[in-house]
Amino acid sequence: MSTIKLAASVIVTRTSGNTLNVLLVRRAPEMRFFGGYWVFPGGNVADADRHSPDEPEDQVLRRCAVRELQEETSLAAGALQPVCRITTPAFYPVRYATQFFLAAIAPGVEPTLAGSELVEFKFFEPADAVRAWERGDMEIAPPVLFLLRELARHGLEQFPAQAAAIAATFETTGMHQAYFSPGMFIAPLRTPTLPPATTTNTVIAGHKTLYVIDPATPEPAEQSRLFHQMDKMQSEGARFEAILLTHHHEDHVGAVNAVSRRYRLAVRAHPLCYDRVPGDYLRGTPLHDGDRVELGTAPDGTTGWHLDVMHTPGHAVDHLCFIDSRYHAAAVGDMLSTISTILIDPPEGHMRTYLDSLRRLLTVPIKTLVPAHGLAHRDGHALIRQYLEHRQMREEQALAALTGEPRPVEALVPEIYTTTPPEMFPLAARSLLAELIKLREDGRSEETVAGWRLTSRGG
Repeated sequence: MSTIKLAASVIVTRTSGNTLNVLLVRRAPEMRFFGGYWVFPGGNVADADRHSPDEPEDQVLRRCAVRELQEETSLAAGALQPVCRITTPAFYPVRYATQFFLAAIAPGVEPTLAGSELVEFKFFEPADAVRAWERGDMEIAPPVLFLLRELARHGLEQFPAQAAAIAATFETTGMHQAYFSPGMFIAPLRTPTLPPATTTNTVIAGHKTLYVIDPATPEPAEQSRLFHQMDKMQSEGARFEAILLTHHHEDHVGAVNAVSRRYRLAVRAHPLCYDRVPGDYLRGTPLHDGDRVELGTAPDGTTGWHLDVMHTPGHAVDHLCFIDSRYHAAAVGDMLSTISTILIDPPEGHMRTYLDSLRRLLTVPIKTLVPAHGLAHRDGHALIRQYLEHRQMREEQALAALTGEPRPVEALVPEIYTTTPPEMFPLAARSLLAELIKLREDGRSEETVAGWRLTSRGG
């Protein structure tokens, strides 16, 4: 179950003549949540914001907004106008229910950044900030991008009502406008997946020419939300071309049949995938390593935009990744996650092959990494290196645990996975088995009747 924290954020505006500017601040890259992204000033509700246990929540949020604005920028908030509340989608264990306020400052008033959470600030015309994002020049947090777009589209007077009306649909029929890169819309939808994840990200890649990557949810209500988003995109002039699959696992293909039938879309996947996905979907041309999927024209007008297809087995034999040629965003399926490690489950899961696939991903440019589970990561190569380091650590722990008498996998798990809850031990045992098989292939471990032990080369 996700933890939802209250937060407040302030859309600071400054007008000069007919020009409206909005203050954006960039969070320090090392920040865990939206590190490196441009946002509005704001933060979590603190104890100091609550003067009594039963006071109205609106007062608490206003007090939080005033305090955060002053602490982060030294600006004193005047009248605060509520705009909307947006709750982080359920693709991350910690979620934020953020109340956005409007506040105007006089021309010539300048912020002063304080503390270590923010590294720079700048005033933008809303449309200019959106265009900079479309060029790939700025990384803007998705709810901020949504609000900037609405402000540019409707102007200051109509903006609060328009933004509030759209935001109200996010928890019902609509979807959060979760773009971490101009080429990939992320739709986290409930699926029967492995904990701690509760959702799988369906990705819609492209701008006017669109592809649905991993239509994942089997739940009719969640499928209806996906249909609502796809219908909206079509009504705005976009065209869906096909369904792309990263691999066959059930938490990635639950809506394949429904989406294929409803929109008459062919499914394109690795040749080994098709027979493992049951149903009456339309089969399209198989995808192989090195293929290209054409996206047409990028949001900034760049032509020749496409997805590069990379075969990345190890987690699954049919696993594919899709890497965007313009913005270097990558839909990586189950190669990586931002909420947990990836299960490598023998016999299909093969650790050495998986590690080789991770290293191969380091050979291509990847900026925004979009996993199937969790938030997008703004530095794909950094996350891949973290995964490789983690696997190396697990290998060293396994070698250390194998000293002494042979022991079965189940007896080794508590010694190695010391921070893992016991209810997760069966999954940990599968991953450890994959590690032990790799060590056996290296000639460093062997399995006996009594269990696993080091060989003479193991130490």
